[in-house]
Amino acid sequence: GANLIATEGGDTNTADFTPALRAQDIPDVEEDLRRLRKRQLKDRTEAVYIAPRSKSSRQAADGASLDLMETMTAFLKSDSQVFFLLGDSGAGKSTFNREVECTLWTNYSSIEDAIPHHIHLPSIDRPDKDLVAKHLRRCDFTEPQIRELTNNRRFTLSCDGYDECQQIYNHYTSNNLNNDGQWKAKIIISCRSEHLGHDYKDRFQPLTDAATSFGAGGSQLQEAVIVPFSRDQIYDYIHRYVNLVKPPWRAKSYIANRLSLAPKTGAQDDLADKATEEAELENFHKDVALVVEE
Repeated sequence: GANLIATEGGDTNTADFTPALRAQDIPDVEEDLRRLRKRQLKDRTEAVYIAPRSKSSRQAADGASLDLMETMTAFLKSDSQVFFLLGDSGAGKSTFNREVECTLWTNYSSIEDAIPHHIHLPSIDRPDKDLVAKHLRRCDFTEPQIRELTNNRRFTLSCDGYDECQQIYNHYTSNNLNNDGQWKAKIIISCRSEHLGHDYKDRFQPLTDAATSFGAGGSQLQEAVIVPFSRDQIYDYIHRYVNLVKPPWRAKSYIANRLSLAPKTGAQDDLADKATEEAELENFHKDVALVVEE
């Protein structure tokens, strides 16, 4: 079931990533991947994480929700290539995408594993073209390393902010993912629900005739819609935050003073909107806003 957890990044489960080079002129990328992994895990140190739940479509009832990370794990093990994640503003899409990246980096142990990357699409110039290479350049990978990664490695890309790009490109097809000689990657794309029309799936569906290393058969596009966090989840988050950060105020008093008027549903957004100017609560509200921001 969905539980609130306080994740702590670290350099655990570290394996010896550096393989024997296939030839003297092949660039070794493993040292740079180690540094990237360490940096990304450090960024998630001492983060309080709300495990969201999701339903299979916008039409499905919220009560029929499943643990979103379990749904994501099944996608990563499947032949599907695109995971489309929908949710209202403040639903936790960006936070979940970062958690996926952190989980995959934590489990990364060999060159056979897919390399995870979290990408904020609006930060990339023309993300519809050469997306992976542009992102790797921002991570200080050299052109020889990028060619090596293109030819010999797999990726899992978790991409935020599709609705902020003001584009209607199919980023999977426009970037030629999984075509011969191109990047081998699964892609997770998140978008706010209110920015979609009736034909939105055409913008995310992979071409069926694309040559892919993930195999054929079954749907190549999987969809999930994040459901609102429950009151109990929000209360649990506050208690865990207090236990972790130890602010100069108590969870019980915050709940009584700040959440007494929160509605039964959609309370996550109200929690983010109730930022206070009192100094002792300012940092907490910033943290909540970070958790639920999109």
